[in-house]
Amino acid sequence: PRMTSRSSLVHLEHEQLARLITFRQYVHWGFQEYVDIYRSAWQLNQTLPKKGRRFRILGLNNSPDWSPVHADADRDNPDVMKAVWHGEDESDWARVILDRVVARKEKALVYCGAHHAFTEYRQPIVNNGKFIRFGDVRVGNHVFEAIGKRAITVLLHAPWKSDEGYESRWVRAGDGYIDAVLEELDPEYRRFGVDTKDTPFGRIPGSTAIYRHGYDAFTLGTICDGYVCDGPLGSFEGVTPIRDFV
Repeated sequence: PRMTSRSSLVHLEHEQLARLITFRQYVHWGFQEYVDIYRSAWQLNQTLPKKGRRFRILGLNNSPDWSPVHADADRDNPDVMKAVWHGEDESDWARVILDRVVARKEKALVYCGAHHAFTEYRQPIVNNGKFIRFGDVRVGNHVFEAIGKRAITVLLHAPWKSDEGYESRWVRAGDGYIDAVLEELDPEYRRFGVDTKDTPFGRIPGSTAIYRHGYDAFTLGTICDGYVCDGPLGSFEGVTPIRDFV
């Protein structure tokens, strides 16, 4: 039989642990790219001096109990999902940032879904294209309330939901202007990051997006402080499902 080295076994154990952490957090998102985040931090820490400061990953999300979920329909049952999340909300996420980062006079890059990342911007509730009210306070809103402009939102280039509602079709961010320009640029210039506050880029409109609701003159600068583009949407690839994740 082929011999397996000690380093290979250790690596496999770390991989399995990273998958277990991912599984316990959200059983529906078994994607390799999430696990790769742990691997990248682990690989960096292996290169640091023994007493060097380690790269940390702080988990922000709730600690769900998925045992009440037995079928797809359960995910749409509010009573079942209440048991899953058992009363936790995004203020608990903010507490991690404030207690374990801000209180220690440190900084953090928070990698999360765009809707969780809103700081000054308040997310609207929309029904059939009509603005109802502003919705839940997201983790970024909680942090912004505590520390002000020390907390900013940087969005990654991605599709947006149309102004019809969150269950509607996808549209291109910034009314498609960003991708239209990217298609005209040489490939070497299609990856960039820019400020959006008080800049021409921040004045890009968003009249086709759900995020315009509740705002008289919505632009890209309304929703975020910075924008990072990794290329046109047509070049994006899907995530990689982990085999036998469940």
